[in-house]
Amino acid sequence: MTVQPVFHMFPDTGRLRLASQATGGLVPFLVDPTVTPWFLQVVAIGPNCAALGGRAPDLELKVDKGLITSVPAAPETAPVNDGAGHRVATASWTRDTDDVFTVEVDMAGLGVARTWQLRIINTAPEELGFVWTSAGSVQDATHPRLVMEPRVEVEVQVGFAVPDVTVPVANIGTGPLIFTDPVKTDLGAGYSLKSRPDSVAPNSCDALVLAVTKDSFHGPSLVEPFVLDCNEPVSVNKTLLPTRLQTPFGPLLTDRPTVRPTDRPTGEG
Repeated sequence: MTVQPVFHMFPDTGRLRLASQATGGLVPFLVDPTVTPWFLQVVAIGPNCAALGGRAPDLELKVDKGLITSVPAAPETAPVNDGAGHRVATASWTRDTDDVFTVEVDMAGLGVARTWQLRIINTAPEELGFVWTSAGSVQDATHPRLVMEPRVEVEVQVGFAVPDVTVPVANIGTGPLIFTDPVKTDLGAGYSLKSRPDSVAPNSCDALVLAVTKDSFHGPSLVEPFVLDCNEPVSVNKTLLPTRLQTPFGPLLTDRPTVRPTDRPTGEG
């Protein structure tokens, strides 16, 4: 029997945005047929870097060709049946203070590979974003998703002080985002890490503060990719692009920076 990978995160990048009362599509997820219970974690992302604590979304499961089942809040449970009406599992969810919903799916039997799908309905009066995970344990399902603007660029002029650069960071995943780079870490291209949060909770925002060494801006324009040391599982999401742009007489030069041919990320974080 093939054992499925223990962890998946959806969507592949960013978040699923749903307007008020909007219904998402049925999204397949893999389940290891040798494991029970199985867990999904769904975070409902508010607009202002804080959990709203409002109406819970409708979380619906479908297995094989069975009817779609609305999952209730624990301690109530709902049966999830296949196309023949046979019970495959029961499911319920719990909610934490960060608006992370943990769905527990208790299998009625093991050893049969099935097709599982999740559908989300936003019942809140405002647009929300959604990110969700699937795994064989709560621990494996708990992961952050870092969102930040990767390009860091500052104008350096001869005779002027260089201000610090603030890089906003948001966590739209289901678990805490933990940074471990030491303060004063050299980030490349004349930047260093001046301060950072230790941890950013789901549905929260914070910032990295970067110092700029003015003397290091003697040289050609340059981009140096730097991968932050944090528990974000996707490398591209945690890659900064510190950029050196020289401005010896005030205005920015018209030439664009070169990129060192190592580790440049592609795609959305």
